[in-house]
Order: sequence, then C-alpha cells, then structure tokens
Amino acid sequence: MEQEAKYVNFARLALKKSSCVNMSLTDDYSLVLTASEGGCITKMFDTKDEGHTFNRLVFDGENINASLEIIVAATDHKEYNINGKDVMLDGWLARDVSTFEEHKEKGAVLRELSYIRKVNVKDFLLYFTKTDERENFEEGIKGQYVWIYVAFNASCAEGYSCRINGMKLELPKYTFREYFPEIYNYECYPSIYKGNDFFDRYIAVFQSVFLGIESRADRIPEMLDYLTTPDDKVEMLADWLGIENMRRHLDTQKIKQYIKNIDLFQGLKGTKKALEGIIELYTGLKPRIIEYFEWANPKFSKRQLELNKKTYGDTPDCFCVLLQVLDNNLPITKQDLESVIAKYSVLGLRFKVIYLETSDNLDLNSYLDVNFMPSVPTVALLDKGSIGDNMIIE
Repeated sequence: MEQEAKYVNFARLALKKSSCVNMSLTDDYSLVLTASEGGCITKMFDTKDEGHTFNRLVFDGENINASLEIIVAATDHKEYNINGKDVMLDGWLARDVSTFEEHKEKGAVLRELSYIRKVNVKDFLLYFTKTDERENFEEGIKGQYVWIYVAFNASCAEGYSCRINGMKLELPKYTFREYFPEIYNYECYPSIYKGNDFFDRYIAVFQSVFLGIESRADRIPEMLDYLTTPDDKVEMLADWLGIENMRRHLDTQKIKQYIKNIDLFQGLKGTKKALEGIIELYTGLKPRIIEYFEWANPKFSKRQLELNKKTYGDTPDCFCVLLQVLDNNLPITKQDLESVIAKYSVLGLRFKVIYLETSDNLDLNSYLDVNFMPSVPTVALLDKGSIGDNMIIE
C-alpha cells in the first residue's frame, strides 16, 4: 500500500508571522520567551480539503523550568461564533494581543474545535484524542483549517529558558495498523475495538522511530548536493567525497567551492593546473608555478642558467612556487601551505616556495614572468613632501 505523506514546517518566517505575546524573534528566526508567561499561535494553514486528517506534530525547542502547553486544532469552517458574535476565525486568532490572559482565551476557543492538547510533550500523534475530556480516539482531529497554539508558564521568576525553533506538522493520518491483516482493523470490527486503542498506541512507538529514520533517508539526495546541503552538514559531505580539510583552513564556502571544482582538484590531482587552484583556494592568492623546462631553456645565458638553478631548483624533478604575499598577509602558516602543496603534487617531486613580500628588493631577486612590486608606493606632493625611497610623484 502506498500513501503520500506531507508535512508543513512552521519555522523561520512562519514563526515571524505568528501572533505572539511575551515572545521575541531572534536573529536566527527563533522565538524566545521574554517574561514568565507567554506563547504564540500560528497563522491558519489551509489543507484545501474538508475533513482532512493529521498524523503527528514534532516540536523543536526548549522549556527549562517552565511548562509547555501545545494545542493542535482544526475545523472545516472559517466563520465561528465567539461571545455571541460571528467572526472570521483566522482573523480573530491572528490578531495581536498584549496580555497572556488574552492569549489563553484564544486557546480556550481552539478547544471548542476538533483538537488535541498536550502538556510537556514535544512529539505526539494527532489521531489519538482519548483524554479525560474526550472519548473519540478513533476519529482524531479533522478539518480543512488548522492552527497550533503554544503557551509557556515558568515555575519561577528566574532561571527559566523557553524557545521555539520550529514545529513540523505531518499529514494526513498515517498508521501502521493499515499494513496488518484485516482482523487488526477496528473499523471493520467496531464492536471489538471500541474504546480500546492499545494496539495503535503500541505500534505507534515503532512508527515514530521508523518515520524519523525515513525522513532522514528522504533527505539524502539533498545532503549530496552542495548547493542545498545545510552549512552544518557541509563538512560531513566533504568527508563522504574524500576531501581532507587540512587543519580546518577551509570554511564552509571554500569547501563548497572545492566540491564545485572537484573534477579539477581530485580528477587532475598532481597537475600544475590543479595545484595552482588548490593553493589559491587555501590562500586566496594566485600562485605562479615554474617547472624545470621553463628556466632550463637553452636561450638563457650560462650565467642566467646558474642563477635560475639556484633560484628554482637544481634538478628536473624540482619545481618552484612563487607566491606574492603583500604585507605578509598569508592566511595559513607556511608549514601548512607546504603540506598542502606536498599533498597535491606528484609523489617523489621536490619543490621550493618563494614568498614575494613587500620587503624584497628588485636588485636581489628577479623572477620569470612575474610582475612584482616589491614595495608599496606612496604619494608625495611636490609642494608638501620630498621625493625619497618608495615615493612617486602624483
């Protein structure tokens, strides 16, 4: 049997649009209790179907030293009579209130609809309503329009911490009993199962565990896409792809850039192009890699060849990396950079790294194809300053 399951996340902007009392919205779009009593009620969600059923609610948040009351209520009618007046229920519930007593009044109205109420429970099914107040467990809540009411009540004036990060509402009703033989179906044998919901509650334990695992499994394709993977999971994706973040020098955005160019960094690993790319990724600086054949050209004089040999390496199995570092601003240590170069070089090759810093002088060093300004020029006005070292005329 196949059944399409859906869920609605009441988080971030949905929490921002909620009607709240004594709750403050944080920078990460969570709601935090600012007094000893407070709560919120979500905006109406329209399922588009009359008599729609609901499966489960999962609350993500905390209630330290405070009680947590949650009401999930549904109805097929937008219009409702409150205090002798016909009002639009969605507008009445969404209106701003200033006191916790007015907030509780909203909760009292919701308890006149098809509802389930739980205290200090953050994960519960929505097709069991067998409580001290109601005996219609086989029905569960039903309705086209649904609201979620949350109320906190701190047990002391200090030392409490209450937060709502989000809520996930699963729909429609979905029970594993439907996979069992017909004899377990109380809809077929109402006289036997009337008033006895033990079996449903028993298998609901396994159902909750399974659906949680299934939900995580459904997100695997999302986790494998670096564009949709949450930032806190990017490191895990990198591990799956065999990417070693040496000493955690790569932040989330750089790891995503690595994954985007993984064909270069891993597919062409050991080549000059890949090595240039990985050095630039780690340092933010574009390197110049000089190989043996570039400086050992017969067109150079004997004296120049000797100078090149001392500068870039003395054998064909050695290459040189030139890195222009202004103001000695290298984001990683030289030792760590050399470890990165060794990891992405051909096994057995030797290398040298020359750091071109602002203190270098042209009369001491000269490099192939590198236009390097060894000092930072400053401006001098003829009528205000003198011309000296590292000065240019504007």
